[in-house]
Amino acid sequence: MAWIIAGIVFGVLVLTICILSIIAYKIVFYSPLKGQNSEYNNLKNVDYQAISGKVSNFLNQILSVPATDLYAFSYDGLKLHAYFYKSEGSKEFVILFHGYRRTARRSFCGLAMDLLKQNKNVILVDQRAHGLSEGHQTTFGKKEQYDVVTWVNFVKNYFGKDSVITVGGVSLGASSVLFAADKIDENVKIVSDSPFINMKQTFIKVIHGYKMPVWFFYPIAVLTAAVFCHMSLKCDAAITVNKSKNKILLIHCGLDKIVPNSVSEKLHFDNRDHVQYANFEGVEHGFTYLRQTEKYRKVFFDFLNQK
Repeated sequence: MAWIIAGIVFGVLVLTICILSIIAYKIVFYSPLKGQNSEYNNLKNVDYQAISGKVSNFLNQILSVPATDLYAFSYDGLKLHAYFYKSEGSKEFVILFHGYRRTARRSFCGLAMDLLKQNKNVILVDQRAHGLSEGHQTTFGKKEQYDVVTWVNFVKNYFGKDSVITVGGVSLGASSVLFAADKIDENVKIVSDSPFINMKQTFIKVIHGYKMPVWFFYPIAVLTAAVFCHMSLKCDAAITVNKSKNKILLIHCGLDKIVPNSVSEKLHFDNRDHVQYANFEGVEHGFTYLRQTEKYRKVFFDFLNQK
């Protein structure tokens, strides 16, 4: 009888873990969700309430500018999409990668217009499983880092080896470009705004934030990532940045509840020869440009124009 009870308990436990893994996949890793790719979808979100008018104004501007659709194939066979905004006669390209479950044009509507006014070519990438890019798994930079490499190589092959390239990203996109730092040419500049520096620590921090037991739910996240996304949660920008010689600008928010700004600050101090750091006090995760636009422009373009 004891063996039967133990078997039933074990079976229930396994079934529970399987169900939780499926739920975790749908909630955390699966993309796109219904309405996610709508440019105006998130403007009703509480985080956007105070600045929704500002975002709408920027968004209306960029949507009125004609763009060329670019397509490239990822290392694992996904068809990736990006919007290309051409500046005549310019060999400077800025490739931008948006955040988690956001859209490319909404994430960079203001900055893209600034770059076009400065005669820079702009490429706004739809991250895998977002927008017009294929896929249904967001991997928090683990696989997206190789898409960064794909787009850098695309620009060099399509527009010329003499192209001057900067890659930038916010949140998920910020992690994507940082994780790619040791995989792209060292003359490519990197701007990383509100990155997840260490994937494991980020997941643990988020689980803590929801007041759930880490000892139980982090293994669920590890299992879900392995089974559904064929990936581990081991990815640390401290390793890739340390191996990189690229000029890097880290931008972080003083009120970031997902990744403390102290993590980016440490990454800067450990790599001061090639990593710069700008802190935006009083700003939430990923809202640096929208909350402190003039400061962001100065920090960004000072870095971009450095020789």
